[in-house]
Amino acid sequence: MGTPRYMSPEQMDGSQLVDHRADIYSLGVVLYEMLTGQVPAGHFEPPSQIARVDSRLDQIVLRALAREPQRRYQQVSDLKADVVTVAGSSVMHSLQQVASGVAQAASENNMTEHDYEMFRLDARGPAGGLILVGALGGGFWFVMGLFLGMDTNHWSDGELAGIFGGCTAGVLAGCFLVFGGINLRNLRAYELCSAASILMCLPWSPAALLGIPIGIWCLRTMHRADIKAAFVRESLRRRGFEHVPVPLPTPHQPGRRERRPHDSAQFMSSTNDYPQHLPGPSTMIDRGVEAVGRLFGGK
Repeated sequence: MGTPRYMSPEQMDGSQLVDHRADIYSLGVVLYEMLTGQVPAGHFEPPSQIARVDSRLDQIVLRALAREPQRRYQQVSDLKADVVTVAGSSVMHSLQQVASGVAQAASENNMTEHDYEMFRLDARGPAGGLILVGALGGGFWFVMGLFLGMDTNHWSDGELAGIFGGCTAGVLAGCFLVFGGINLRNLRAYELCSAASILMCLPWSPAALLGIPIGIWCLRTMHRADIKAAFVRESLRRRGFEHVPVPLPTPHQPGRRERRPHDSAQFMSSTNDYPQHLPGPSTMIDRGVEAVGRLFGGK
């Protein structure tokens, strides 16, 4: 004997032909109760019509609860195999749905070709400033070297060596700025562009009067998290990984503007904000950028 609600029909009828299949019926009652929170009695609905469960479990439970023993599972191992099959496929289906949802959500925040071109447009202004100041400063020192070198009788050999050395250094500095501007325009060589931007802020030539504000502009533009992401994408593209997705900075992080559809200004962060560091180029350069920004920006 057993608990009446969990007893098989043949046990309730007092039949002498009770075997292990009565336990399978009791297991079916337990399964039904686990799925629905109710004990089956009389005419009962399949579990999937009472609770949000896999409809494939209906056949398993109803077969275990069959009134005639010959229509039930003949071995509990068969019931177990069917439950495991349904459970395994349900888990895989759930994992596939989760993976699909994650992939879709991630792809919605990945950098598109339009995003990349917008970032290149943002970088063209400061890049042009680098090239302009580099050309003016380098040209100034080149002309100064020619002018001072014309009167060789007025200078001693040591003074001439110093003049030509200084002018050559100025011309090379100007070439370095032009080279940095070209790389910034193409979103390449982040560290080199940062070094060129810092050099712009130093009094290396009369062009520094124009170079200081442009240098700060360059540093702040390069410190934006979305511009850093564009540098990462260009680096991957040059190494043959153009199909690797690059995520854009998430809008919930401080200093990053939320993306708005069909807004051409959505990718341009305020130059007064300092976005959180995006894993990638030099942390030391980032700290230098912040220090220079506070020095010249009054923060």
